[in-house]
Amino acid sequence: MWALVVGAAVLGLALVWPRALHPLNLLLTRLSLWIGRFTNPVILGALYYLVFAPLGVLLRLVGQDSLKLRRDPGAGSYWLRRQPPGPPPPSMAQQF
Repeated sequence: MWALVVGAAVLGLALVWPRALHPLNLLLTRLSLWIGRFTNPVILGALYYLVFAPLGVLLRLVGQDSLKLRRDPGAGSYWLRRQPPGPPPPSMAQQF
C-alpha cells in the first residue's frame, strides 16, 4: 500500500512540476550505473563458469563438434550444399 502512495505522489509531482524530479533522476542513474558495474561481471562470470564452460567440456568429452571445426584433409571443400538451393540470384537484384 505504501508503494502505491509513493508512486501516486511521484506521478502527481511529475505531472505538476517535472523539473523537481531531475535531481532524483540523476541520483538513480548514478546508482544504477554503480550497481551495474559490480553485478554485471558477477552474473556473466557465474553464467560462463557454471553453464558454458562445463557444457563445452562435456561436449568435448563426448566428441561432439557442433560447429564442424575439425579439419578434414580428405575434404574437397568445406562448403555445405543447401537443399533446396535457396532463392534465385535475380530475386536479390533490387533489394531496396
